Amino acid sequence: MAIPDVSILRRCVGALCFVLVCGALAFARPVVQGPTTSPEFADPRTSMTTYQRAITAWKNQRDEAQRSVAKACFDVRHMAAKEADYAAGRVAEDLDFVLDRVVPFDPTKYADRALVGDSTTWTIDLVNDRHPSDVFTLEFTRLSDGRWVFGRSVVERVSDWWSVVQDWPLVAGAGKRMTLSERVRATVPVRFQEIHFWLEDWQWLGLLALMLAGWALKLLVSVVFRHGVDRLGRADGIRVDRALLASFERPLALLITALMVARGLVLLDVEPAAYGILFFAASLVLDVAAVWAAFRLVDVASSFLAERAAQTENKFDDVLVPLLRRTLKIVVAVVGILYLATLITDDVTSLVAGISIGTLALGFAAKDSIENLFGTFTVLLDKPFQLGDVIKVGDVEGTVEDVGFRSTRLRTGEDSLITVPNSRFISANVDNLGARRHRRIRAFLSLTYDTPPAKIEAFCEGVRELIRRNPNARQDNFEVSLYQLSASSVDVLMQFYVLAPGFRDDVAERHAIYSGVLELAQRLNVGLAFPTTTLHVARPEDAVHPDTPRSRDEARERGRAAASDVSKS
Repeated sequence: MAIPDVSILRRCVGALCFVLVCGALAFARPVVQGPTTSPEFADPRTSMTTYQRAITAWKNQRDEAQRSVAKACFDVRHMAAKEADYAAGRVAEDLDFVLDRVVPFDPTKYADRALVGDSTTWTIDLVNDRHPSDVFTLEFTRLSDGRWVFGRSVVERVSDWWSVVQDWPLVAGAGKRMTLSERVRATVPVRFQEIHFWLEDWQWLGLLALMLAGWALKLLVSVVFRHGVDRLGRADGIRVDRALLASFERPLALLITALMVARGLVLLDVEPAAYGILFFAASLVLDVAAVWAAFRLVDVASSFLAERAAQTENKFDDVLVPLLRRTLKIVVAVVGILYLATLITDDVTSLVAGISIGTLALGFAAKDSIENLFGTFTVLLDKPFQLGDVIKVGDVEGTVEDVGFRSTRLRTGEDSLITVPNSRFISANVDNLGARRHRRIRAFLSLTYDTPPAKIEAFCEGVRELIRRNPNARQDNFEVSLYQLSASSVDVLMQFYVLAPGFRDDVAERHAIYSGVLELAQRLNVGLAFPTTTLHVARPEDAVHPDTPRSRDEARERGRAAASDVSKS
């Protein structure tokens, strides 16, 4: 059995790793995780100090670590995971905007540790001297892990506070710290910040701009991808079907556009509720487009590998490429379904447990399919045959045309197609007729009983000479001898091996040797027997044998003498 092409295996493994990495990245979603019991959140005062330090570092130094700390200062447990992270970040920025316009905020003036006690909530009221009618109540909540954070009421009301104070001037000592989304909003004219339908006008324009940016990026990626495939094809002397490339570029455009929208929503500064809906819609389109694009990418890679495998003599690659294509598509589909499930529910643990139980039940129901799958692994690992080999499994004989996950297809001598479950390859004996180095030709040449022994010897030697003169016959292993005396003939055994890769070669060799045997028998005047029955009527005088030995000792002596004469002759 030939050793598989290492380059093909390496590329197959690389393609599988690529899909697995993409699946892992698909599940790498941001989740808000606040620190456990920490002195930075020991009471409302320290929590306010922690928040101010973190939001200042984020706005002034773009410190992502401090941004995570600032988001952890808010209670967003009532929100779904897909919008909680965004909501915490937006609330952290909006609250800083509000505080800079309400009152110089000094945490040391509020929340004495002794006032907290065993309570789980605590509030303070902030009032601007120029707008005494507007009261901003900051509520703090103590979580189960002991951390004090801004309560749910702050998260829900901070957007309304922002609308109230947006035209107020900065209080003394407040700096003009702005995040990227705030800078974007600051550049938008006021007339475009009105809401006519669900979102502000400039946010609808921003969504359109993100889609156009995604489409433009798709064009760039398509050009680079096409150039890379062409360059790789020229290096290996392989041409990839342009139709396959076009089928991959269509879902690629949708994928990049959905990705741009999902990642660019933060810049549009939309409300958390609207962000949750838009993010879910973009993620859903992203998931569908990613699966679609991955399917087409698998087709492109499989086409490339199939062309590469066709240039090698090893037929194992021809079996591996179709199985790799099916495996990758199954992995892509599973990853896509799991990601879609995480969009619907945040309880990933229950989801995984449900999938595990369902998989166990499915395993019992699909016992035969699992056996067939292990049979497929047996074919791949043990390599009992290759594509194009003639094999015999039980009473089924045919040429291997295709090896799948569940079954193997054989083309029989009657040109019918038989599907053999791969589980049979685990327990049944597989006779690989196509792996034979030489084919054996074995036959009995029956001669008539009236053929003289000398002619029998001449006939046997003539058949041996026919074999010696055959260039495809093995000269080190053949036999032509008088084998047995049957009921109606004297049988000569003819057995030898010929080099005949295919069925037609085997038939041609048999035709040549049998034709030569018939002509040899005709030239030597040797009669070939066929089943006959002869009725012999004996005369009385034929029953008398005058030369019959008179004793057993005389009979043995005469037999030894006759055998000695035969041996000498």
